[in-house]
Amino acid sequence: MNVYSLRRIRVSLVVKYPTADFSARLMSSNDYKEVLRTLTIPLVSLGYTAVHIYRVDELEEAQVGYSVDPSGASLIDDEVGSWQRQWIVIGYEDLCGDPIIIDIEAEGFPVHTAMHGTGNWAPKLISTGLRNFAAAMNEVAAVAKGRENPRKLEANPITPDERARVLNGIQRQNPGIDPSFWETWLS
Repeated sequence: MNVYSLRRIRVSLVVKYPTADFSARLMSSNDYKEVLRTLTIPLVSLGYTAVHIYRVDELEEAQVGYSVDPSGASLIDDEVGSWQRQWIVIGYEDLCGDPIIIDIEAEGFPVHTAMHGTGNWAPKLISTGLRNFAAAMNEVAAVAKGRENPRKLEANPITPDERARVLNGIQRQNPGIDPSFWETWLS
C-alpha cells in the first residue's frame, strides 16, 4: 500500500468517524441541525456565482481545512484571526470558494462569510440568523430564475429595481449586516 492510499484511508476515517470535539459541538447544537434540515435550497446560482449549502450529513467532511486538517487534528487555537471553536461551515460560494459559516453559540445562529487563503479569518456578518439567511437565499433564488449562468444573466440582466428590492428585503430582515456579500452577488 502506498502513501497516497494510506492518506485516502486516513481522510475517509476522519469523515466516517468524527473527532470527539466536532461531535460534541454538533451534539450541543441540535436546534441548528433542525433548522438546517428545513432549508429547501441547497444551491442558488446567479450569473457567475453559486452558493452551495451542505446537507447535515455532509457537515463533518465540510469542516476539513477549517476546524480540522485532513488527519483530524484540530486547527482551532485561541489566537486572534484563527478559526473559532463555535464556527461551523455550512456551505460556500463557488466564485472564490469562501466558506459560509454559522456561529453555533450565538442565538439564532448568525451567518458569516470569510475570505479564505489570507492567513487570517475575518468573518463578515451576512445574516443575523440561519432562518433569515434561508429567507435571503429564497429572495435571491426568485430573482435568479432564468439567470443561473453568465450567458442567461447577460441576456436577462437584473434590473436596478429588482436588485434594490432584494437588497432592501435582505437588509430589512438583517439589520447591521455587511451587505457587500449580497451586493456583489447581485451586481
